[in-house]
Amino acid sequence: MVSKAQYLSVDIVKFIMAILVVGIHCNGIGYGQYPHWLDFINKLAVPFFFVTTGFLIQRKISNTFLSTPPPSHCEYQFIVNQVLTKGLRKSARLYLIWTAIYLPLTIIGFWYNNKPFYHDVALFFRQFLFVGENSYSWPLWYLLALVVGLFILRWFFNRGFSVRIIFGIGVLLMFLGYGYTCWRDDVHSGLLFYVFKAYHIVFGSIRNGIFYGFPLLATGMLIEHAGWTKKTHYLSNVVLIVIGAVLFYFDVTPIFLCVSIIGLFSLVFKVDVKISSQLGLYFRHMSMWIYFLHMYIVFAMVQLHHLGVIQFSIYENWIFVACIMLLLSSAICFFARTRYGAWLTRIV
Repeated sequence: MVSKAQYLSVDIVKFIMAILVVGIHCNGIGYGQYPHWLDFINKLAVPFFFVTTGFLIQRKISNTFLSTPPPSHCEYQFIVNQVLTKGLRKSARLYLIWTAIYLPLTIIGFWYNNKPFYHDVALFFRQFLFVGENSYSWPLWYLLALVVGLFILRWFFNRGFSVRIIFGIGVLLMFLGYGYTCWRDDVHSGLLFYVFKAYHIVFGSIRNGIFYGFPLLATGMLIEHAGWTKKTHYLSNVVLIVIGAVLFYFDVTPIFLCVSIIGLFSLVFKVDVKISSQLGLYFRHMSMWIYFLHMYIVFAMVQLHHLGVIQFSIYENWIFVACIMLLLSSAICFFARTRYGAWLTRIV
């Protein structure tokens, strides 16, 4: 069985990762540049969210075997489909809600671009359906990637694929996406050129549910399915993270992500933290509010920089936005515990 302390350690790291995402989105505002080692850590922030989700999904599925008698194959398939469908519906609902919340910034962005109305409408639906973000709603790509990733997972599970095979397919897709990134500017003719061009017009990048969300969800499921957190030692997980850092330096993205995130998640999961479950839940909710809402503060900072009101470094911007979000998310979490704010728990 998994102790509550282990889940609490994951909640704390998710909170830290949300702060790192704030730093990612402050990059380019003001002067300065992050060092290479910080870029490596930042690159693990959103993948940690995906892997955690995959792990918890597999944990729910694995718990079905603890029942007496164990479920039949048909019952197992039904439970898997039920768990994935529930996650899929929740992610889709959150994506719609937060897209609506970010509509004001989307409209402002289109107004700044000064393009024809039909262009803005077409761009909005292209971004909404295939990319997952519009003007300053950058964090929302995670939700769309989650929807697509869970849909693909359910498709494979419903056809009897094992977790290990699904993980292998996920790694293959990561390498295909990496190949596209490496070769897209070097292919100038032939069928592959038109395939790459069509893909770029529709999706823009490989940061989506196919090449990113699905493989990382499958990675989280494999960590739980293979019992990696139980079988490994602290040192072996640290070694994996170091190997991942070296691969990151040489820009081998697929292997770097898989190796690093497996080592990091397993290392975090081995840590027993001594805080209350209530405080852990507080960290979990704060991390979600910080992640989804901080772009409104980032947008305000960009406007202040453009007007010359402030001239901060990227570190000062990061600290300022993070502090504002800590205060704001704390206030929201406090209000959500009242009878008037209980509805807020349904949108994170």
